[in-house]
Amino acid sequence: MIARFPPLRSLLLSLVLLWPVAAAAEPVAPPDLIAPPKTLAFLGDSITHMGTFHQFLQLFLATRYPGADLWTVNAGWSGDNAGGGLKRWSWDLSDNPRPDVVFVHFGMNDVGRDSYVAKADPPSDESRQKTRDRYTGTMTELIKQLMGAGMRVVVLSPTIFDDTADRWDNRGERPHLDGELQRFGRMGQQIAEKAGARFIDLHAPLLEIIRREQAKDPTFSLEVDRVHPRNGGEEIMLATILEALGVSPYVYDVAIDAANGKSERQVNAEAGNIQVGEGIVAFDLTEHALPFPTPPKRRGFELSDFDARLNQQRLAVKNLPAGQYELRIDATALGEYSSKQLAEGIQLATNEKTPQHQAAAKLSDAVLGRKLELEQQVRAMAAILKEDWRTVDPAAAVVRIDAEIEARKARNAYRGWSGYILPAAKKAIVNREKILAGLAEVREQLRRSPATSVHRYELRPVAASK
Repeated sequence: MIARFPPLRSLLLSLVLLWPVAAAAEPVAPPDLIAPPKTLAFLGDSITHMGTFHQFLQLFLATRYPGADLWTVNAGWSGDNAGGGLKRWSWDLSDNPRPDVVFVHFGMNDVGRDSYVAKADPPSDESRQKTRDRYTGTMTELIKQLMGAGMRVVVLSPTIFDDTADRWDNRGERPHLDGELQRFGRMGQQIAEKAGARFIDLHAPLLEIIRREQAKDPTFSLEVDRVHPRNGGEEIMLATILEALGVSPYVYDVAIDAANGKSERQVNAEAGNIQVGEGIVAFDLTEHALPFPTPPKRRGFELSDFDARLNQQRLAVKNLPAGQYELRIDATALGEYSSKQLAEGIQLATNEKTPQHQAAAKLSDAVLGRKLELEQQVRAMAAILKEDWRTVDPAAAVVRIDAEIEARKARNAYRGWSGYILPAAKKAIVNREKILAGLAEVREQLRRSPATSVHRYELRPVAASK
């Protein structure tokens, strides 16, 4: 028979019966490809250089596997292609030590976009075949060299060239280009499989969502300029990569039976010290992950149904007396739920009041704030110096950059991208040691994140909690 709390509130916890729980659950391990310690590099063009999908990935790894030494490196270079990656990887990936895994993302600048402008017909078969052969040969050699240097390789397909949204003044200007990018994706898959590398198709899920949303709103696009997926596409890229890697969708999945005081399901968390009585349930939960603190105003997370697919922090408490209940974690009131909702299971990952979400938000500040900013400074140095920025003489580098600025000013070309990247590179090279130290501090902060946390949960009938 289940023990019940006596009427006196002061004796509630002292007279409760403690029940055994289900056997302790092992933490959900990362997939083999990203089992820590690992450094994961992203070698690509501007979609990588100025992108955030790999920073979102860093944050996901830091929250899903707290304390694990999993580190991402931005090795993107605006305007680059597979041939450029082949030339620079040997110094641009020398991260002391080199990365364990390299995600290779080229194609957008390899396909020959300019040859498709304002043409009803695609380029000639011969022209397209030359472009395809060049990409195939270069990617094959790039993967061979990366794997020969001891790195595992994941080939990412090209993303979307969106020529379909009504928002573009010259809509339909390149009608055959995205079809060719899809072909490059299929070629990339064949190249990867032949070399023994992994392949992830980013194009198909992006295209699926574009078509779905344009059916409702013809002006919809995931791209800010038909090329760069910064209007929701990067979040979809993140979800696609994570699912392809095989990560678990659960922060945790726990079910408590209030009828017998036992835990009947515990994935990535263990319940203990379970106390029940008079509709009140209290327990400790040892947790092995934090929720992903989904950034607000990033619509790609909603479009990809990210939280349901990959960010499930689910708690179920069954067989409660009918009614409304207040949930508290570590004495913090989080909200009210019906006994039916609790029996079915509630999603806590999106509740910003939880102490777990607060802890994850601090990691988000470190990754999406400091790490992102510091890595953009690193990329500015790499793109302008075109050599290992770690070893160049800073004074000599500043002279080179100043000369380039003056040369561009003389031909009225110091604006736009060059007006950003050149002064950014100059500032970065002067502060190189501070940047390196800052990145090391962020990495150490992520390493120090506790691998487990223990929280006290309490459910009380609403009338009893007032």
